[in-house]
Amino acid sequence: MNEEILAGIKNALAHGFPLEEAANSFVNAGNNPQEVKEVVSFLSRGILPLPSLTKTTETTVKQEIEEQKPKKPETSKRLKWILIILATLVVLGVILSFLLKIFP
Repeated sequence: MNEEILAGIKNALAHGFPLEEAANSFVNAGNNPQEVKEVVSFLSRGILPLPSLTKTTETTVKQEIEEQKPKKPETSKRLKWILIILATLVVLGVILSFLLKIFP
């Protein structure tokens, strides 16, 4: 099935043109009448071709994968860990200085 004809006829329908008028326009523009007729039969039955569905599904899956990717840690989390480590080192330093005063 010709995807360009399908997209063009869908666009014409979205703009309010009747299906037959859109089909005639594509045939008059030099497109293969058999391909246009195939697209019209699909659209008139309400059946979408599989490649269009595959592209839509593929795009949706890619979007979901991007949303599920782990994000980089925020700066605030890094800053929190740096402060915890610094506070721990200060406390250890104070304890060590008291121990050195008691046990010279």
